[in-house]
Amino acid sequence: MNESIGPKLPLQINKKNGFLVIDNYADEVKQNLRIILLTNPGERLFDRSFGVGLRNFLFENVSLPATRQTIKTTISSQIDKYLPIVRLNKVEVLTDQTIENLLYVSLEYSIPALNLNDQLTLTLE
Repeated sequence: MNESIGPKLPLQINKKNGFLVIDNYADEVKQNLRIILLTNPGERLFDRSFGVGLRNFLFENVSLPATRQTIKTTISSQIDKYLPIVRLNKVEVLTDQTIENLLYVSLEYSIPALNLNDQLTLTLE
């Protein structure tokens, strides 16, 4: 078994060993990306600028190119600042015109130090 890197979020109890843990860096990076995307700016007390706050965009008109560009720029700048080992290759921001207040965000990224390409997709309602 690999050495644990950190707790898997949300915290879950494994009756055998305590909390479930992440045991590889690729999963740790994916979890950290998810945290950056979902944390609202101002939510972290000691770093008020941390986080994209994707849920704040649920009631914005994401069909407008300017709004999508704001989301993409915010994501890119947050990842550059807080997770510089990640290189964003593609960011997609989509909505479903048939369902109000639904937001899809997809990141294609690489981690050069691990020679890894991966993808993270979030659906917010």
